[in-house]
Amino acid sequence: MLLGMFCLNKYPHIFNYTQKVTKENAERLYKTATKMIRILNVLIVYTFVYITYSIIQTALGNQNGLGALFTPIFLVLMFGIMGFFTFKSLKKRKHTNYLIFYYI
Repeated sequence: MLLGMFCLNKYPHIFNYTQKVTKENAERLYKTATKMIRILNVLIVYTFVYITYSIIQTALGNQNGLGALFTPIFLVLMFGIMGFFTFKSLKKRKHTNYLIFYYI
């Protein structure tokens, strides 16, 4: 999964976006999307590490499963990250040059 997401991150032009990609917004959307994929990749890797650790501890009798809060925390983090970056990609950048000409 790590390698798949790492390779996918090299081709941001094939992602689905919430708005039409133009020359003006392509760089911003690509940067936001690739950053989101990198952060999700780290979260998923740490989740798999925790699951592996929990399986070993459960087999040794030191722990009883993943814990009741594992699933809600994981889902809140995953959807929170995706929601944050989706909201960030929807925000339009303000062009300061345009505002300067507007006030002159």
